[in-house]
Amino acid sequence: MRIPVPVQSQRADRLWERTCFEVFVQPEGEERYWEFNFSPSGEWSAYAFERYRHGMRSLSLASPPRIAAVKQALDLRVTARVDLGMLADAPWPWRVGLTAVVEDAVGGLSYWALRHPGPKPDFHDAAGFLVRMEGRAR
Repeated sequence: MRIPVPVQSQRADRLWERTCFEVFVQPEGEERYWEFNFSPSGEWSAYAFERYRHGMRSLSLASPPRIAAVKQALDLRVTARVDLGMLADAPWPWRVGLTAVVEDAVGGLSYWALRHPGPKPDFHDAAGFLVRMEGRAR
């Protein structure tokens, strides 16, 4: 696995062209959704979509995510903490898709998800948003 060199945490586009982890969040029953990308390098990005692959725009975050990557002999553990305050108006429950793009040592990419709904990987396909999160007001 090719792991990007650590850099200072910063927003970066096109992280899906190398090893990165992605989280998709969509309010159940709605078309809009958000995409968060986290690289082991410390780079990140966040986007809002009006509907499936349409109306993409950069999403402003109150503070940059905190990303930590720990590589051991046979695994890579990446954790990311992000303030989701910008989603405060999004009704519950949320459907969440967890995905990864893995670059191998010679530059080939493989695509990982809890489920690939179609014959080709498509992380934006809401049929792959398998995690259901429920929230409660305090």
